[in-house]
This record gives sequence, C-alpha cells and structure tokens, in this order.
Amino acid sequence: MRMISFLFVVIATVLSFATSQPLSEGTNIDGIADYSSTLAFVDVTKQSRAWGSLSSPWDSNCSVDASGWPNQTDFGNVFVTLLGDITDTHTPLVTGDWLIQFTGQATVIPHPVMGPNVYISNVSYNAASDTTTATLNITNTTIRNCNCIMLGFANASTVNYGPGLRNIRVLQPNYTMDQVNNFSTPLLNLLSRFSLFRFMDWAKTNGNMISEWNQRTLPSSYSYAGSYEVPWEVIFTLANTLQKDAWINIPINASDDYILQLALLTKQYVNPNLHVYVEYSNEVWNFGFSQYRVNLEAANYSVYNGDPYHFNASNLPGNNNPGYWIIYRYVWFTNKIATIFKSVFGNDNVGKDKFIRPVFCWQEGGGESQELGFLYLETQLNMYPSELLHSICLAPYITIGDAAENDPDLTVDEVIEGWQSYAANISIAGPYDVGGPNYLASFAATCTYYGIYCQAYESGPDTVQGIDAGGPLYAKANASIDPRITPIITNYIRDWHSYGQQMYPMNYFTAGAGPLQDKYGIYSILYNMNIMDSPKLDGINYAIFNGSVPISSKIPTIPVNLNASYFTGHPYPPTCDGFDHWPAMLNYLVQSNEIQNISITVTAASEYPGNVTLQVSISNEIPDIRNITCISSGNWYNYTNCFPAQTFMIGEGVSTIRVVRPSQYPPWIGEILINTV
Repeated sequence: MRMISFLFVVIATVLSFATSQPLSEGTNIDGIADYSSTLAFVDVTKQSRAWGSLSSPWDSNCSVDASGWPNQTDFGNVFVTLLGDITDTHTPLVTGDWLIQFTGQATVIPHPVMGPNVYISNVSYNAASDTTTATLNITNTTIRNCNCIMLGFANASTVNYGPGLRNIRVLQPNYTMDQVNNFSTPLLNLLSRFSLFRFMDWAKTNGNMISEWNQRTLPSSYSYAGSYEVPWEVIFTLANTLQKDAWINIPINASDDYILQLALLTKQYVNPNLHVYVEYSNEVWNFGFSQYRVNLEAANYSVYNGDPYHFNASNLPGNNNPGYWIIYRYVWFTNKIATIFKSVFGNDNVGKDKFIRPVFCWQEGGGESQELGFLYLETQLNMYPSELLHSICLAPYITIGDAAENDPDLTVDEVIEGWQSYAANISIAGPYDVGGPNYLASFAATCTYYGIYCQAYESGPDTVQGIDAGGPLYAKANASIDPRITPIITNYIRDWHSYGQQMYPMNYFTAGAGPLQDKYGIYSILYNMNIMDSPKLDGINYAIFNGSVPISSKIPTIPVNLNASYFTGHPYPPTCDGFDHWPAMLNYLVQSNEIQNISITVTAASEYPGNVTLQVSISNEIPDIRNITCISSGNWYNYTNCFPAQTFMIGEGVSTIRVVRPSQYPPWIGEILINTV
C-alpha cells in the first residue's frame, strides 16, 4: 500500500448512544464543484473552475500550460460560490481570513461582485523560492451580490516559467499551509460514522466518457472540478485515512487497459484490510444519462455484428428486444471487469465477501431486472450469481407520492406525512403482512434466494420531483429541516436491516452540505458543514449508533403453514382472488433459529385436465431445484397435496422459499407447509 502526500486530522465526534456495535451504513459523497458547500478540501483551488479572464473569471478565457496553470499575465478564477439565501441561518458564508499562496508574483484582486471592503493583506514575497503569500479578508458585512470567492491575478510572472503563476493555493479559514493537502476537518467528521463511501460523484461517473488511462485526472491537477474528476489516488487516500471501504464506479467507455491499470492502482494504494466495491458506471438503465445510450449502442452493435456475446440468444427472454440486451450487456461487462481484477488480485480475492466486490445495480424495485441478468449469467456464461457478485443493489428513495409532487399548495405537513406513509409501505411491517405490495420485500427475497447481499447504491428522502414550483420547493425545504424527519430516516434505515442478515449497508445520498432550496433536490445531510445540528444527521446517527437490528418478527418462523397469497410483492390482500394475475415465480421469506432440515409440502387446486409439475427450491448460492407433481382436483377450490414432499437444509436467519408454476395450465396454490424434520 502506498500513500500520497496528504496529511489529515480527524476530530472525534462524541455521540451518546447505545454502546453496542454500530450498524454498518454507507454514503455517497457530495461532488466537487465551486458551488458545493461541502468544501471537501482545505485548498479550495481543488474545487475551482477553469481559469478565466481578469475581468470575467468565469469565462474560461485563459491560456494554460501543459500542467493546467495559467501562462498569461492577467487572469482570474471562481474558487467558491456558495448557493442559498445569505439571510438564512442554514446558508454558510465565505467569511474569514483565507490564506493564499502561489509560485511567482502578481497583484491579487478580489472581484467587485464579492462586495465592498473585501481586501488583501499580509502580502509577502520570498525571492529564494519565488513564492508569494497573502491573506484574503472577508467579513459578514461585506457579502452582497455573491457569497463567493472570485479572484483576479494581474501582472503575473514566475522566475522559471515566464508569464502566469503556478501552485496557486487558497486555503479555507483556520488552516495553515502545512495542511494544504488535507481533506477538510468537517468532511472527515461527517464521514467518520459511515463504513462505506460511494465515490460516484467524485469520479464524475455520469457523463464520464474517458476510455484510456492516460485521460484520467492526476493528483497534480490544479482542480478536481468541472471537466476533471477526483483522482483515484485521492479517493483511495480518503478511504485509507478513515479506514472505510470504497465503492468505485468504472467509466462506461473504460478500455481493458484502463480497468487493468485501475486494478493495479487499487492493489498499490488501498489498505488490504478494507474492501472495494466495483460498479460498472452508474444507472445504466437511466435514459437521462449518456451512459445509457453508450450501453444501448454497444449492445445493438454487438447483436447486429454476429452477437458474439449472445445478448439475443433464443433461450433468453426478450429476444429481439434491446430493452433486454442492455441488461445482458451490463452483466457481461461486469463479469469482464471482475475477470480483469482477478488477473491482478487472483480469483480468491474477487467476489462475494472478498477484497474486490462486484455489484449489479439497477433501479427495478423487486429484482426483476437482476433475475434477467442472472439468467444470462447461468445460460451464457455458465456462472451462478454468487460466483460473480457480492450484491445486487437498487435505490429505494422514499417519496411523497405522485399526486402531491406538483401541488402548488403543498404543505410541510403533507410532505412529512407522505414520507412517513411511503417509508411505512416499504417497511417489513407494511400493509398485508410481510411482502405486501412491497418491492423491497421482493428485492430482499431475490438476493437472499441466490445467496448474495442486498444493497442500496443510493437512498434517502427524495425531494426532486415537482420541485420547480414555488410551493413544493418551500414545503420540501422546510420539511427537510423539520424534526419529524429524524424518526422517518431512523426507521427507514433500520427497517431495511430488519429483512435479515443479507441486508448490507444502504448508501445514503448524500454526505455533504447543500443549499436548503434547490430545484434539483435537497439531498445533502447538512446545509452548513460547520453546523452538525441537522434532523437528517440525527436520524442517521440514531439508526447507526443504536446497534444491530434483529430480524423482524413479521417474517414467519419455521415451522409454519404459509398462505400462498403472501408471496413477496403481492399487489392485493392475501386472498385467492386474482390467481390469474399471479406471477409464475412466487417467493416467500421465512426465518429459522438454527441450521436444520425441513420438509416442504405444497397444496394446489386445478380444474385443468392432467397433472402439472411445479418447481420448489430454497435459497442457496447454488440453487437446489426440485420438481413436484400436482394432480388435478377437478375444480379450483379442492386443494390437494402435491407430491412428493421435499426435504431441504435451511440455514440460520432469513431464507427464501421459491415455487415456480408452469406457464401453461398453472394451478392455484393454497398453502406451503414447512415443518422441521
């Protein structure tokens, strides 16, 4: 393991919670931009824009050298632009004394938009090192039009490089130059409670079209914002510093060599006691992102040029349907990534519960898309899901409901009630007993069945839909700081884990600070990195620091007679009505207090002639599927036992029982009788 030259100080946050082992929970991290209130780096040059002109530093009109530093005499830049109403106590201000340092000499000029009485002091020049230092002074009374830092540099020159400057640093207040390469202390404090960091935004995954390793951003880059992403070395350094797992997103166009070099760098940098989750791009299903189009076009090209990877195989669903091909290509590429990482780390270090942990993320709520991907794995790549994947993942945001999203008269109470209702409906204690009309129960049953883990790549209260309108914007903003959101978040996180041992960390979206009123969504945990008193953070803290979550008593304990209508995700109360609308594949969550042998008997009824065959199986990394025969009873209401009863070994904790009905003449299922042997 190698560390680059970053120095860190972590101030411990003392929390008065239960002393049991904290719950393992993850988070996404706010992206790097001049308008990010997270201020992730001590040196805010790391979040600055492209260099611009002296009079209009935002215009990107400046020539630069091969290292990205300005090489003309007059120029400027936008270093910080904090959004939000400056009269709102939740909005951070750019007040304080900002230390400036650069190689060369220049006159530093605060842009007039910053307001009056902003001034530069303590200017000094060291001729021996050709280094200038100065202080930017900003007070509360000086902020007017722009809560920002925009600086111009006039008559700039260096001894060794000619016109322009190099190594320009602008430090947040209360830091010294020996901390120039640090992450900010508030960021480290906020992240310290989480066990896993997803770096999707730091890697600029959405729209990141780079394909070759030499196109990536290096740690020496002046900025990690705009067209630049945060270098992998810096990402891994943050994970190492806080001793937390890293979740990385591979660019959609990454070449084999890019993936190989990233694997080599991962091995070089990441502490071997940690884990690295590997995801192919982000939301490849989302047609709003360019990576969706790249994956679709690549899948189409493959199919129409001989179909070498069998995306259009006749034994797969969706034959001649590109909507299915994109899932199959995603799985194929995920396996390709894993194979390349195995060439660096070895087979024993890539996969479920291993150092490198491939994941399969899709938005589909109940695991339907993952089931298609698994079928591609098994039929075309001859692999079981647990041989490739650590987990499958989705984004179970809680919303306020479509009817309320665009209501111009939306109130804070309605937002809170909407979140409460949605969170309750996806909890295991939701309506119609376990499973309910509940996609989360279906998702849990899917990953449990295949012996892999469930994760949330993003999660939290969703505030974006309908937010352009004034009413919804203000209602959602005020609901986000309402104390009533605290128990909603706490219960939401802990309910996720109540589905059993297969439920791995949710990744909250997002750790950082953002404006309270933002039409693009009010997702940040904080609104000011220096104010940790946040109802959202309180909810997360209560969820994490109150210890592990027991399996819900709502999941039936063996021995049990299951009403077959209680399959996970059923869209109606548990009744025989609507049998014709039942899916072919029925999943049931059960729990066992120990490893034991069980027998499973299924009762069925049918008025169709002849016998039918059902498949019965139980969750395992390699599914053990048994056939049973059901004799037609002559009518829909005369249930008889299918035979033979099947004996399985069930593990301790939560398992999935699966019954698959034939597509032709499917019988009605009455009960599933599970007894110990």
